[in-house]
Amino acid sequence: MLSITQATLEFEYHFGLVWEKHGQANETVQKFIAHKLRHVYGVLDATLRVITTQPELANLDRDFLRKAEVVALRHDIWRFYQVQADRIVGNKEYEHGDGVFRILQEKYPDLVTINLACKIHNKFSHTQLLDEPVYQALSAKDQEEAMLLTKIIRDADKLQNLTYDAFDNFDALYRFDKQIHMWEDDTFWQTHISPAVLEDLITWNMTRHADIKTFPDTILSHYTRLFDINFASTMNQVRQLQFSEKVLQKLKDYGVSEKQLQHIPRLDTLTI
Repeated sequence: MLSITQATLEFEYHFGLVWEKHGQANETVQKFIAHKLRHVYGVLDATLRVITTQPELANLDRDFLRKAEVVALRHDIWRFYQVQADRIVGNKEYEHGDGVFRILQEKYPDLVTINLACKIHNKFSHTQLLDEPVYQALSAKDQEEAMLLTKIIRDADKLQNLTYDAFDNFDALYRFDKQIHMWEDDTFWQTHISPAVLEDLITWNMTRHADIKTFPDTILSHYTRLFDINFASTMNQVRQLQFSEKVLQKLKDYGVSEKQLQHIPRLDTLTI
């Protein structure tokens, strides 16, 4: 039987292991690890909010709810081990969904639907689950469970990140500071939205990292996450954050033209 207590202790074990090895000696790593700790517990809370406020999810049985909670607790375990690869201090990125899947499949091969949801939580689209050989080998019932767990964790992850971005970190995340983007050249600081990102806004598609060319693109790449939300209850909670209003004001302050700003969909026009 799945145990939330066990999953919590397991998560805190990974946190403590890396903190002991790296956190005591590096303030930057300390901040990152502390942020990830807060993030995971925030995603756990967001998971419950998504489920309990979405009518078709509210009657899910306790066994499924426990699985969704375990996904929330495990989805970012590999983030801690990225510290060892100097991700934070060296600006390197690693595929943490694949990393956590390897850990979980080795330790919990019988919990495939949970492991798959953790793997796909950060992929570009939840439909990438369909291409996974492990998923294809599941029964129709388990495939349905894996897809639902995947959609829930992706919504909960976005909801927590957007909540943090909107309230705790908005000005810091989107400040005009060349030290933050020191590896970018001067073209990055132009005030226009690049054509690929503009097309994403018009067609309601998420922006790929390779298409980010300017500082406004960076801001809007976060905004286009909203186009991948799966449940109306999630979108309703995001609207309450007034995230879109803050993004629009930030882009106006930066000098993006009204002609380009008019292509940014308002949240009240987005449907699930």
